[in-house]
Amino acid sequence: MRILIISYFFPPYNSIGAVRMGKTARYLMARGHDVRVVAADKQSWKGRLPTTLRLEIPEDYVIYSGIGAVYFLIGLFIRLFTRGESSNGHFGWFPFAYLAARRLIKRWRPDVIYASGLPFTAWPVAHWLSIQNHIPWVAELRDLWSDNPRYPKWRSRIEDRWERSTLRSASGLVTVSEPLAKRLREKYDMPVIVSYNGFDLGNRARNSSLPGSNNHRLQIVYTGTIYKKWQDPTPLFVALQRLGSLAAKVCVSFYGPELDFVNELAEELDVHPFVEVYEPVSYDESLRLQARADVLLLLQWTDSREKGIFTGKLFEYIGACRPVLSVGPTDNEPAELIVNKGFGVALIEPDAIEAQLRQWIIQKQQSGIPSLPIETTLPYSRDSQIKYIEQFLQEITLPIINYV
Repeated sequence: MRILIISYFFPPYNSIGAVRMGKTARYLMARGHDVRVVAADKQSWKGRLPTTLRLEIPEDYVIYSGIGAVYFLIGLFIRLFTRGESSNGHFGWFPFAYLAARRLIKRWRPDVIYASGLPFTAWPVAHWLSIQNHIPWVAELRDLWSDNPRYPKWRSRIEDRWERSTLRSASGLVTVSEPLAKRLREKYDMPVIVSYNGFDLGNRARNSSLPGSNNHRLQIVYTGTIYKKWQDPTPLFVALQRLGSLAAKVCVSFYGPELDFVNELAEELDVHPFVEVYEPVSYDESLRLQARADVLLLLQWTDSREKGIFTGKLFEYIGACRPVLSVGPTDNEPAELIVNKGFGVALIEPDAIEAQLRQWIIQKQQSGIPSLPIETTLPYSRDSQIKYIEQFLQEITLPIINYV
């Protein structure tokens, strides 16, 4: 099967979207499919993204298209025009992606187009290519489009029309959690499947021999972006306060961009001796840090409308086989997965977090924090999750391939 992937994010640019799409391309190729990719050049998200992510498919199978300055100027104009309420500057990539894909199709015709977002730009590109070339396409929604709860109402109303006119030409939809799939099934009369982000078994194999934390302090690690408006470490910091002198046996380390507010909050709550904040690290280094931690910190979205958001970070944590401390709302699918599958604890009250920290401190001193059972994590590997996408694409293209 010949598969054309269209995604703004792709390695070597380091973002969670690029991680997912890079792994998707790699695993589909490993299963014998002929894959090509159209991605953006000079990718950005809150600033230029570092090129620290390994490209795991041949470089000449990827077309990087666009002019970064154009994205920046369009994004700046849109943010000024909407007073910061819209970040659709990535739509500046549309003409570059469309023309690059159209040129590719003239010499290499895919059986199916697989377009992944956000940003949503990939979907209009696939929509027009599909109509003009009579090629089926599938939209992958790593987040909702017009129904994104972070959008202001005026933006949702305007983009809802655009979304419906675009996605109606798709042969099917892929998303990353069941609550998001439920919303899409209510909205569209077409097949919708769920494929979690998953973790890479190869990464686990490389990091499994790393020594664990030999520090006498309980090492709690967070890697990645924190959205100040929707993720809040305050309950954990209050729990550290309540530990009193025992807090000296805990170290919470954050690795990510623009985390000055975490330092400020730690100072405000007088727990800064127990909190460390570092600059972002490469994807591979983040996996090594996770594998060596005692406990991995997940900050849940505080907005109740975000109950279906599964971050890629959660599955990396599962792959690291270290227990997860989920801080924030407990009535959502990620929290339920963590608790029901025995991957850790989901807590929101500082008293409960304090009690759990005390338990882990004792456990660390006596015998160390045990790893998660490997067999419980395997269903969440990327290998397992890509099978759903592969089967979905085969079902969509089978009538066409048989006809040809």
